Amino acid sequence: APSFTLLSHDGGLISLSDLIEGSDALVVGLFHPGSPNSIRQMNDFRGAEAISQENIAFVQIATGEGVQAIDLDTYAIQ
Repeated sequence: APSFTLLSHDGGLISLSDLIEGSDALVVGLFHPGSPNSIRQMNDFRGAEAISQENIAFVQIATGEGVQAIDLDTYAIQ
């Protein structure tokens, strides 16, 4: 994948290389804030992480028009 940089919830930046550093794989999930699937995806990621015998990194990326960091507060708490 081409290199990219994302804005994190805390206002910092995180790059693709930061996300995959020390991991065998990276799973990327996209979601729209407010979608019930966003919580399901997060729970699926946690479940996969708990049972995986590999070193896999997981990241969720909020998408959609006009998404703001404040829209993600409830997700960051969980």
